Amino acid sequence: MHTVTVRYIGGQIRGKPAQEEFTLPMGATVQDLVDRIRFGDGGESAGQEGALTDGLLESAVFLIDGEACYDRQARLPPRARVTVLVLTHMIGG
Repeated sequence: MHTVTVRYIGGQIRGKPAQEEFTLPMGATVQDLVDRIRFGDGGESAGQEGALTDGLLESAVFLIDGEACYDRQARLPPRARVTVLVLTHMIGG
């Protein structure tokens, strides 16, 4: 297991902190992280109003340790710092 630090930039993401940490298994992919962001740990963030919706996550750009990553199957390096650029202007026209 390792900790991934995620920070969110752009859009209005009610109910999300500017930065949070997730514990993921070694070998976890970007998609694993997306799923964790989307569904949380099954706790308070799951399904919370204002949480990142599927549309926002699908249009988001992910920077892994400062490098753009478009491959959702790419493995996250240990202790990765992930920036999620939320592009809300692309949702709903």
